[in-house]
Amino acid sequence: MVQVKGACTLVGITWDQAWHVLERAVARGLARKQATAIARIGVDEKAFRKGHRYLTIVNDVDHGTVEFVAEGCEKKSLAAFNESRTPEQLAGIEAVAMDM
Repeated sequence: MVQVKGACTLVGITWDQAWHVLERAVARGLARKQATAIARIGVDEKAFRKGHRYLTIVNDVDHGTVEFVAEGCEKKSLAAFNESRTPEQLAGIEAVAMDM
C-alpha cells in the first residue's frame, strides 16, 4: 500500500482513482486470458488487512502466473476455483502443491 500512495503522489491522483485503474487493468487482462489446462498448480492463502482476513490464491507453478483469487481460506474458497474450470481443464491438472 505504501507503493500505491507513493505513485498517487507522483501522478497527482487519489488512492481511489489508483484503485480503479488497477481494477480496470485486471479486468482487461482477465478478458484477454485464454482458458487452458494447467498441469501443476500451487494453492496458498495470504493474509490481507488486519483481523485475520485471508485470500486463497491458485497459481500456475510452471509459468508463475496467478490464475484464481478468492476471499477466505476455507474449502468453499478453493471449490470456487474448481467451479470456474471446465471438466477438461480439471482433468489436465497433474499435481497440486498446497501450503494451507
